Amino acid sequence: MIGQFHYMYQEIKDHFNKNNEVIVNAGKGAQGIKYKGKMFCMFSKVGIMFQFPPDKVQELVGEGIGEAVSYAKNRVVISEENKDKWIELTELSLQFRKTSK
Repeated sequence: MIGQFHYMYQEIKDHFNKNNEVIVNAGKGAQGIKYKGKMFCMFSKVGIMFQFPPDKVQELVGEGIGEAVSYAKNRVVISEENKDKWIELTELSLQFRKTSK
């Protein structure tokens, strides 16, 4: 499963490794993408957890694209089933992170 976990996110890691504004975490510990030291996109075994404003979380949940994260405010998980939306949603989440305090 670990190998599949890393392989599953390779495309998104490659895409964002080219972006000097973010850090793509690799190795041990939390896997994901950070902007100014804050994780806004976290890789997990079930999908990617994104940080968004509450209305965007509700929109994604309502459309059946994501699942709200009960233990984390303003977070939604997008499963591998919707992998085609990961890069677009990561870009959107980055924009949200840049403009939030």
